[in-house]
Amino acid sequence: MGTLFGNLLVQLSSIKKAPEMADGQAGKPNDIFAFAMLCYYLISGKHPFEKEFKEAEALKENPLRVVKTLMTSNNKRPDLNEAFTAWDGVAKSKVSDKVKSQLRNLIETCWQREPSQRLTASQVIAVL
Repeated sequence: MGTLFGNLLVQLSSIKKAPEMADGQAGKPNDIFAFAMLCYYLISGKHPFEKEFKEAEALKENPLRVVKTLMTSNNKRPDLNEAFTAWDGVAKSKVSDKVKSQLRNLIETCWQREPSQRLTASQVIAVL
């Protein structure tokens, strides 16, 4: 996949991984976390934790462990306010505050630190 789209998919596949995957834990909640990170990317046009991810790679650290530390110890998440501001800047028409609020709630519920606190796929579909 030498295309721009292919390169984007490779980058997103690393950045969107749930923090518990650093410990080898996989499951359906990981997909929900990835969905939230993908939503963030689509709204903001930026990779979640891109700066921290690149710094980890430069230091030859496991980027997934760095992101896990950010999300678990520091309870850090990508900045949704910044994302929505960017979205407003490129949208052809203004996105209503109600839609933004609903989308914010969905994303925040899907990127919870504890996998058991994330929505299920059926719940995500019901919200959408």
